Amino acid sequence: MISSLKTIDLHQDILLNTKYPDSQKDDSQTSFDMLKAANIKIVLGSVFPIPPQENFFHPKVNSLITSDINSYINQCKLDINFSIIFNKEILNDIITSQTKYGIIIHIEGLNVFKDQCSDWRLLENWFNLGLRSIGPIWNLHNSFGGGAQDNQIGLTSLGHELIEWAENKGVLIDFAHMNPKTFMGAAKISNKPILVSHGNAYDLCSKIRNYDKLQLKQIAESNGVIGIFFAGNFIKPSGQLNLQDVVDHFDYIKKTIGINHISIGSDFGGIINRKINGLAKSTDLPALYQTLEKRGYTQNEIQKISYENALRVLNSNIQS
Repeated sequence: MISSLKTIDLHQDILLNTKYPDSQKDDSQTSFDMLKAANIKIVLGSVFPIPPQENFFHPKVNSLITSDINSYINQCKLDINFSIIFNKEILNDIITSQTKYGIIIHIEGLNVFKDQCSDWRLLENWFNLGLRSIGPIWNLHNSFGGGAQDNQIGLTSLGHELIEWAENKGVLIDFAHMNPKTFMGAAKISNKPILVSHGNAYDLCSKIRNYDKLQLKQIAESNGVIGIFFAGNFIKPSGQLNLQDVVDHFDYIKKTIGINHISIGSDFGGIINRKINGLAKSTDLPALYQTLEKRGYTQNEIQKISYENALRVLNSNIQS
């Protein structure tokens, strides 16, 4: 039963893995074929363009975003088992199907946005192509607020406007990579369950990208969810890493806010170093579920983690 569990993965950098295969060579973390092999029914597939000189505010960023969105669309044309998720009807059809898989197109870092009419038109165009999730901020501060590497800037008025636009359109807002001040500002005005696509417990690994008790409780109060991710530097500060270290984060968050607010947000495709022994690629997920079972998690709890909690939040945000 564990080996055949369906999964919703709230964060994969699957295009990075596809566009830059030499970066991982024979140690690929994910692929569209691996999603099927692992029974990952739905994935939030990131659009994370790497611009010239890694200048994330480069003028070419928006054209790279459009190109990546079209890459997901083309993948669905190449493999009819995959569909872009435009609405909750497609979402729920896929999760109950034996053969269908879905991609929720997700922009990670909307950095080149100047509140001009052309910017809003482009956002509408991306929405029409299938964009259904936005992480406004990726570590660096931008016109929407402060990232994890800048603790001074909070949510801006434009950030407020973007959240209102997203909620009206049925687009998820991902709180991952926000600094605490921006996170709390966004939580205060949001009318939807909070989504943190990939994050871990700060008290177990005190990295700026992880989440403290106050933030975790905000997630729970909104009936939201946090996806645990498997980048070793955010699991344990140093030393060898294994599945038990990952499950420690599940334990901590379960104890702090309950089983109903934990999910998977692997970050496969984007993990650069310190991979987890036994949890280094999409097809390793059954080993995680087996480790949770050995730790005392029930079948019902593991199903909540693997897809049910995430599905609840997706259905609360994505429209018909």
